[in-house]
Amino acid sequence: EQQEQEQQTRKAKEKQLERLSQLRQQKLEQEEQEWASQQREQEEQERIKSQNKAIRQEQLRKAREQKEQQEIEQFKEEEKQRQEQEERKREFIEKRRDELRRRREQQEKEEIENFQKEEQERLRLEQQQSQAREKRTSSYKN
Repeated sequence: EQQEQEQQTRKAKEKQLERLSQLRQQKLEQEEQEWASQQREQEEQERIKSQNKAIRQEQLRKAREQKEQQEIEQFKEEEKQRQEQEERKREFIEKRRDELRRRREQQEKEEIENFQKEEQERLRLEQQQSQAREKRTSSYKN
């Protein structure tokens, strides 16, 4: 009976760990989908910016031929700054993702360690109780 109870407890804990793992996986997939969605949205914004930029360039060339060189230089500088800003944004996103992944891995590691400690403590207590019962039983026999 006790073995059956231990087996049931173990099975319940295994199911609990499996569920926890599934939930973590779902959360990770959700975060990845959100990140991919943000990336697609950002790419669409970039495409629109690129189209608008081309239109702006043509208007500037036609309307201000005498100032063309000055405005092209200004545009190049703005583009460079925008690219630098986008690069910083990409680096931030990557760092944030890595940080979240590291935290998640650390949390999983700690949860597994805690579960193992609890399991060891439970087994130790069960062994103690079993030894105490054996002592009582043997003292009754004597």
